[in-house]
Amino acid sequence: MVTRSGTNRFRGSAFWYNRNSALDASNWFNNFNRTKKDFENRNQYGVRLGGPIVKNKTFFFFLVDEQRDILKQTFVGMVLTPQARQGMFRFFPAADNQNATQNNPSVDRSGNPVRSAGATGDLQSFSVFGRDPLRPGFDTSGWIQKVLGRMPQPNDYTIGDGLNTAGIRWTRRISGLDNFDGS
Repeated sequence: MVTRSGTNRFRGSAFWYNRNSALDASNWFNNFNRTKKDFENRNQYGVRLGGPIVKNKTFFFFLVDEQRDILKQTFVGMVLTPQARQGMFRFFPAADNQNATQNNPSVDRSGNPVRSAGATGDLQSFSVFGRDPLRPGFDTSGWIQKVLGRMPQPNDYTIGDGLNTAGIRWTRRISGLDNFDGS
């Protein structure tokens, strides 16, 4: 390891670097999905100072380099559509379910069913309940309804299959401090 050599003069410097998304362009995915651009504000700053303790013998050097970030980023997760939460799964006969951005979509961007090319009939659905005598309906404990009730409603039909699964798009804030002690 090589360290700075000392000097009999006090020397130092300070710096500050700022990145702010107000000066950045939006990315392709945000433009395509018609969402706001991500927010980022990064401040990186530091100070260094060196000099003599005992002339020509002992020297010191001090350095601090810190970074603070605030980010707001768009995230997308997959959730069940309201019909799928009730056990009703939908499909067009002889066609694959495809989201609003696919070549042969089965829904529009608002989640409304669209008969896709190649479908041999109108929109159909089947219930997962009643086909199996051991599964006449939701579980009697109510646990499944509670879990499904906590799931957010979809607001993005550009992911999933559109008819049974779709996306939930939200913006989350991420704050961070990155300094010498790792916090």
